[in-house]
Amino acid sequence: MPYQKRRGALKKVVGETEHVKITHPTIVKDPKSLDEFMEEAVEAGCEGTVVKSIEDNSFYQAGARGFLWIKYKREYRSEMADTVDLAVVGAFAGR
Repeated sequence: MPYQKRRGALKKVVGETEHVKITHPTIVKDPKSLDEFMEEAVEAGCEGTVVKSIEDNSFYQAGARGFLWIKYKREYRSEMADTVDLAVVGAFAGR
């Protein structure tokens, strides 16, 4: 099922409590709005957001990677709030 239908079904079966909450979605149409929502999420203590397509082809596919769902974490952002002095003391070549 597309994302919007899955979300509607989830809201019908999950009873929210003090410890269980359904995420607060925001539909954005431009990068600036996404950055603003990301900042709100980080200020609320989240490590980032999951950006999902709301198109009809936005199906959940276990283990699949693609552009319909993207993790957007604060460490993925390139700017820094302050300057730092660093010295490279080691490196690991990833995959």
